Amino acid sequence: MGRRHIPDAQKELLMEMLDNGMPQDDLVKFSHVSDRTCRRVKKLYRQTGKVSRKALFPGRPRALGDLPLAYLEARIEQSPDLTLRELRQALVTAYAIDVTEQTISNSLKRRGWSRKKLSRPALEQDEEKRAAFRLEIAQYAPWMLVFLDESAADRRTARRTYGWAPIGDRARRHDYFVRKKRYSILPAISLSGVVYLDIIARSWNGEQFDRYLDALLDMMQPYPNPNSVLVMDNSSVHHFEGVRQKVEARGCRLVYLSPYSPDYNPLEEGFSAMKAWIRRNREYVLGRLRHDDP
Repeated sequence: MGRRHIPDAQKELLMEMLDNGMPQDDLVKFSHVSDRTCRRVKKLYRQTGKVSRKALFPGRPRALGDLPLAYLEARIEQSPDLTLRELRQALVTAYAIDVTEQTISNSLKRRGWSRKKLSRPALEQDEEKRAAFRLEIAQYAPWMLVFLDESAADRRTARRTYGWAPIGDRARRHDYFVRKKRYSILPAISLSGVVYLDIIARSWNGEQFDRYLDALLDMMQPYPNPNSVLVMDNSSVHHFEGVRQKVEARGCRLVYLSPYSPDYNPLEEGFSAMKAWIRRNREYVLGRLRHDDP
């Protein structure tokens, strides 16, 4: 049987434990490293101060050194949507180094970078207002909070992002561009689960939200009981005249999210999972929508 590879970090930990007085027999027992390996590493460590020997034939040096790679990392931290072609040109301009795009890709992967779908936080986010919201919401216990948010779906929601095609060809699928009937869901959740929800075949307006709020408040409790603090975004539908007075008249508290901060509402993850389910079950969903559409 060949030798089992032991990372240098583990070898260094073994030597540190020996230096701190642990008997070698105990070290072998608890680390699952053979006595022979332990003696070999200890001998090398005593002679050289290292736990592994430098390779005699380390191979060809990397095409990109640490400095050019650090430059590439700085560029993609600043602009994460740069293409490999643009990164290649940046290297030529900054360091007169011309390597293939595949070399750049492989080098970045070795340093822990991967290309993935972009998320897009709003530039309109105000960090001071987000910090103020965190400070305000921290005064309430988690079991007091009720989060409210709206989402919508139509037959375009079932579209999938990726598809199969021969190499070199574009993946194509004929699809709907007219949305037809639109369904809007408005749930409210707390640590105990769904407090209340309603679904309508249109978008919500102020009058409909007013009626919804009455029904939701019937399910909530006065502060500081469980489900007594309502948290929602500051969209215009949620800002009709008298909304705060309506909530506080029931003995509840109202907290608005900071602007452009959907990441502070746990319902966003639920909506994401719901729409992923719709895409996975596309044929079933589209069949039901065709039945409902006039």
